[in-house]
Amino acid sequence: MSEDHARHARPAGTDEAGEVAAGSRDAAGADAGAGDKPDSASRRAAAVVAVVLCALLAVVVAVTTPWHPLPGAHGTPGPALDFTPAEIA
Repeated sequence: MSEDHARHARPAGTDEAGEVAAGSRDAAGADAGAGDKPDSASRRAAAVVAVVLCALLAVVVAVTTPWHPLPGAHGTPGPALDFTPAEIA
C-alpha cells in the first residue's frame, strides 16, 4: 500500500462516495444503517431477562428473610420489667 493511499483510505464499511455500505457494522457491532431503534426481538429478550431476574430476586428475599427472628420468644409482655410501679400508675 502506498503512502498516498494510506493517507486517503476510506473508513471501513463505506463506499467510494463515503456512504455507509449495506451490511456494515459500527464500532459497537450494531448495523450502521439500522437507525436508533432496537429490534423487537432484543427488546423481548431484555424484558424476559428482567422478569426472570426480578422473580429470582423475590425468591431469594423470601427464602433468606428470617420470618421468625426470635424463635421461642412468645411470652406475655410484663410492664413491671421495664417500668417502676410509679410509672405504671
